[in-house]
Amino acid sequence: MGHHITGLAASRETFAMLGSLLSRQPHFALRENFGFLPLDDENLDDVVGLDTGNTLGGFKYLTQNLVDLLREASRSAAFAYIETNYFGGVGVQGAAVFREGEIVYGPVCAERGTINGALVLLGVPVQPGTSDAFAAIGLDRLRYNDDYREETSSA
Repeated sequence: MGHHITGLAASRETFAMLGSLLSRQPHFALRENFGFLPLDDENLDDVVGLDTGNTLGGFKYLTQNLVDLLREASRSAAFAYIETNYFGGVGVQGAAVFREGEIVYGPVCAERGTINGALVLLGVPVQPGTSDAFAAIGLDRLRYNDDYREETSSA
């Protein structure tokens, strides 16, 4: 079974502060007052434009053009760009954290740990009995961006 999500993870209040191109995209409630905004083939042209640029090493959708847009959007709020690409437990994940117009973590891709590192920087609380920050906010619950889009409740 696979896990392929790409998009932004942030506190729910952050999504209203991201600027018009990102704020108009649907985002979905997670646990601990966090949310997820999917970014992929369905909406990246609306966000970045038709010329998205070349992807950065190891990422499927993160390009320099998207990085520039996310750096600008982060002037008002912090968030993480995340990607997972797993099938049968094998694969990679990537993350970058944007805050105050800067990249403060990553972008980095690895087999494990990059997304949890990013989420901890955003203040995701990890409670006893929860395996990690990813699970603490419920990103393990749905496996694909379209699964989020099919959910009826938005943040």
